[in-house]
Amino acid sequence: MRGRSRVAALLITATSLLASGGCGGPSGPKRVQVSGEIQVETESMPAGVIRFLPGDGNKGSAANTLVKDGRYSFTTTDGPQPGLYRVQIARTLPADGKFTAGSNTGSAPAPRVEWLVMVQVPDETSFKRDFRLSAKDPDIVTLE
Repeated sequence: MRGRSRVAALLITATSLLASGGCGGPSGPKRVQVSGEIQVETESMPAGVIRFLPGDGNKGSAANTLVKDGRYSFTTTDGPQPGLYRVQIARTLPADGKFTAGSNTGSAPAPRVEWLVMVQVPDETSFKRDFRLSAKDPDIVTLE
C-alpha cells in the first residue's frame, strides 16, 4: 500500500508542477506579428519575398515570408523579434525575366534582392509596416 501511495503522490506532484509551469504557453523568444502592403511605384507587388535580417546589435532570429498580391504577414510564431532589422525585399520575376505590374506567370528565377531598408520592430504584440518602393533603379536601392 505504501508503494501505491508514494506513486500516487508523485503523479499528483508532477501534474501540479506541469500545470503551474505554464504548459501550453508561448515558448522561446517573443516574436511580433508584422504585416503590411508593398507597392512598387503605384502598383501592388504581385509576388516576392520579404526578409527581416537582424541588424547591428540585434541577436534575434531572421524571419522570411512570401509577398502575394501586394501583402505580407508574419505571425507571433514566425515573425521577427523586437529589435533593429535589415529588411530585404525581392520581386519574383516571370519566366521572361521582365517585371510588369500584374504579371507573374511561368516559372520564375530566384528573387533578386532589390530593396533594403532598416526597420525597428517595436516590443509590441503586432506591428504594421507598409513599403512604398521606387522602380527607378533596378539594382539594390537603400530606402530611408
